[in-house]
Amino acid sequence: MALGTGVGAAEIPLVTEDTAVPARKVRRLHIPRSPKVLIGLAMLVFFVLLGVIGPLVAPYDPSASLSTTNGTPQPPSAAHWLGTTQIQQDLLSQMLVGGRSTMLVAFMAGLVATALSVIIGVSAGYVSGFADDLVQTLSLRNRDFVQSARIIGERRWRIIGFEILPSLVPIIASSFLFTVIYGVGTYTALAFLGLINGTHWSWGTILFWAQSQTAAQNGYWWWWVPPGLAVALLGTSLALLNFGIDEFINPRLRSAGLSRRQAKKTGLPRRFPLGVTPVTRPRDSAFPAVEEPGS
Repeated sequence: MALGTGVGAAEIPLVTEDTAVPARKVRRLHIPRSPKVLIGLAMLVFFVLLGVIGPLVAPYDPSASLSTTNGTPQPPSAAHWLGTTQIQQDLLSQMLVGGRSTMLVAFMAGLVATALSVIIGVSAGYVSGFADDLVQTLSLRNRDFVQSARIIGERRWRIIGFEILPSLVPIIASSFLFTVIYGVGTYTALAFLGLINGTHWSWGTILFWAQSQTAAQNGYWWWWVPPGLAVALLGTSLALLNFGIDEFINPRLRSAGLSRRQAKKTGLPRRFPLGVTPVTRPRDSAFPAVEEPGS
């Protein structure tokens, strides 16, 4: 018997599986697919794999002196793909072994610093008070979804962990990548200056020994170019990822949600004045632009 077909009967809408609205909207993490992110991610995966399997596939002991008869660094050859040091240590083995410590120290520093900043910043942003004045933090405590969760009696830790943190994932990821970049540069600089044990291999340690033996002045390019290039490429991969995430979370860089190619086709400017969020609609938008009076 169909409801709502009789005269004077109340019309009751039929709810089917197709028209039913889910009670809770599932959140999905949308990963940016810009060329910066894809290239940076591919480079970072390569360096991570290098750090994991590098010491396992190193052909020689990086500290072993393979010959004592020649005190001159040897250029790359079939036996030593990246050449040797002045005491005939294999530079390829030093690069493979040193990559793990460089990335391990940088990523651990990034994890610790990001975890502390999230715990202090998010907690202060939600709890507020005197701590909120000390931390210039991003506060979401007055958003509607946070207020709704608070009204229905959600616990504080659940509001912070399941309501506030998911909204801050891109910002947290960007902060983590910046910290890792600083970690790579700082650890390499400390090793290059000799402030880290010279027998503990890292890319900075290789540069330290190359500098102490005047490799650049004597033309031993195979001694300092590979570690310097590895540090530069690792930093580039992290910077590309960070720039891609910045474009994803920054409305001025996204050009109102459009890619650079789409913005160019629709005639939108590539750069907007500082502090102005673009609200211009594409010409083929379903919602026509409203003209101001007198235009």
